[in-house]
Amino acid sequence: MFRYFNVFILLFFVFGLFAGCDDSGTNNDDTLIMPLGVGNLWRGTLWTFDETGEVLFEQSSDYHISESNYYNGKMWYIVDQITDGDTASGVFIFRNESDGLYTRYSTDTLAALTSLWAKFPASVGDHYYSGPGNIEEVTVTATDTVVETVYSEYICNVYKHELTVYTWPIYDKYYLAPNIGFAKIERYLADIDGQLYLYQRWVLELFEKASSSE
Repeated sequence: MFRYFNVFILLFFVFGLFAGCDDSGTNNDDTLIMPLGVGNLWRGTLWTFDETGEVLFEQSSDYHISESNYYNGKMWYIVDQITDGDTASGVFIFRNESDGLYTRYSTDTLAALTSLWAKFPASVGDHYYSGPGNIEEVTVTATDTVVETVYSEYICNVYKHELTVYTWPIYDKYYLAPNIGFAKIERYLADIDGQLYLYQRWVLELFEKASSSE
C-alpha cells in the first residue's frame, strides 16, 4: 500500500509543478499577488503633497484592466490609470508567472522588455532589478504590513522600487495584498536639497473583480 501511496504523492507533486501557471497570464494558483482579468478595477483616492506635507490635490484615481493581448505567444494585461476622468493608457502591462508578477515596457513584440515586477511568494530582504534596462532596484521591505482602507484592511507585501539613474534617490513603494493587488502606492521625490519627501499617496477604496478574472 505504501508503494501505491508514494506513487500517488509523486504524481500529485509533478502535476502541481506544471499546473501553477498557464499562457493566460493569470495563473491557476489559489493565491496571486495581483489578480488579472479584463474589467478588474481598483478604485481609490490619490493625494499629492508639497515638500512641507501640505495637500496640493485630492483626486479620484482608478486602475483598470482595459484589455489583454498576446505578445510572443503569452497573454498580457493592460492597466490604465483614470484620474478625475482623464485616462493614462497602459501605465502597467502585467502577467503572472510562477515566481510572481511580470511587466513589460512596450506593446511592440520586437522591442518589448520584460522583467520581474513583484516577486511572489516573497521574503523580507528579497532583492532584484526591474524596469527597462534594469534601472529599478527592487527590495521587498515587508510581508505583513497592514493597510487600512475605507471598507477593509489588508495584509500586504511592500515592494520598494528605486530608480538608479538619478543623482538623488527617487522611489515608489507598492503595497500589494494577495488576491487583491494594489492596496496602497507611495511615491517619494527629492527636494532641491536632496531630501526625500512623500510626493503622492494612492489608497484603495474598492476592488471590483471581473467574472473572467482568475
